[in-house]
Amino acid sequence: MYSSFKKTRGNTGQSSVYVISGLVFGDILSVFPIYSWWINLTSILLLVVTSFVSNLPLPSHRDFPYLLGEDIQLEIIDTPTIFETGTRREISHADLPIVSEALSITLRFKLLSHSREYGRIFQKGIDGTNVRTPTLFLAPNTSQLHPCFSTTKDWNVHLFVGDSLVLGRTYHFTYAISATEGRLDVYINGVLAGFKCVTDIVTEQIVFNNEPLRMGNFESYASAKCEIV
Repeated sequence: MYSSFKKTRGNTGQSSVYVISGLVFGDILSVFPIYSWWINLTSILLLVVTSFVSNLPLPSHRDFPYLLGEDIQLEIIDTPTIFETGTRREISHADLPIVSEALSITLRFKLLSHSREYGRIFQKGIDGTNVRTPTLFLAPNTSQLHPCFSTTKDWNVHLFVGDSLVLGRTYHFTYAISATEGRLDVYINGVLAGFKCVTDIVTEQIVFNNEPLRMGNFESYASAKCEIV
């Protein structure tokens, strides 16, 4: 799994891409204006001068790559990994790029068997704290994609996407969510397969969170029986 971030001129928020062992589809990711290279040394100098004059701490070294527009990647899964009923993987919030506007998660995935229960692929947060942005489950029996996210009005906004997954077939999934657009798009093999929109982005906003990103078996949910390839 890789985490990456790029920031464009004039974008005051932050957007990220998590790639879980797979290909990033350029046409998919281009819906978010976060992938143009830019170098703004003036911004960095201004931060340093402002910190000095105001007697504030200097900006953290962790902030400079964002200002420079560099592509930050955190490798978590770099070899084919099988997730079974009891398998889990957890990535702390501090190890992931900051997200405030948009997030895209891409993974290459092969289903090993169906399950009678919901199978978790990933979830940032846990149900105990009522946060689910981003989350992707497989539905019972059919293994249909079941993505979820949280808003200021509903912690469990969800939908079912596509047909039943075929055992042994390799898929590319992309979960792309934008707080600015108030919309989640789900792609299967590069084709838009489903979406969910917030009815009124003025009164209801998509909520990101500071919880770890968990993959596989946590709480009452077993891991989806799959291979991340």
